[in-house]
Amino acid sequence: SWTIETGNGQKDDVEFLSSTSTTSGYCSFIVQHSSSAISIAEEAITTTTLPLSTEKSSDSLSVCKPVWVFVGRNASKGAPDMAGRPLHTDSVSHDGTFHYQLAGKKIWTLRPTDELASMVKDFEENTELEIVVNSGDVICVNTRLWWHGTRLPSTIDAQDGVSISIARDVYFNRDASDDEGGEGLTNVDGMYAP
Repeated sequence: SWTIETGNGQKDDVEFLSSTSTTSGYCSFIVQHSSSAISIAEEAITTTTLPLSTEKSSDSLSVCKPVWVFVGRNASKGAPDMAGRPLHTDSVSHDGTFHYQLAGKKIWTLRPTDELASMVKDFEENTELEIVVNSGDVICVNTRLWWHGTRLPSTIDAQDGVSISIARDVYFNRDASDDEGGEGLTNVDGMYAP
């Protein structure tokens, strides 16, 4: 199953994934529960910025097994950026999530939570960051401590019109397998379609 990331009332039509599509959409799914599917996903993804194995690395960074996949297209040429889910935080126990932009472009909006702002003296009230992530870029965010949302630029602004990124959750100084449980991951506030 996959989750619709856009708030445009789209139901279960994934026509926007077609290479000839003129419609817009943004969805996500999670590769999990199947060791072979996770292995296939890991083999297809190449990045040297963060390790993709689930073994503890020498710098005490451990990567969770599930692979989040985000795919979208803003086919409205010259139109405003297409927003995904509004700014939100995630109820997670990991230390961060890295997002690797495989294709296209995505614009991130980040705002510190009150908890994070109280830990960092340099944040001014209502601090908001906008980060443009292009193909090949990696961004690492603690999605529990940062309000976050993404937008996709129109196809006239994006190289090929399709935005594809993957995400992996990471732990520092502890093993990711200690916290994965058997129930799997999900978007509790998403809309689902088979």
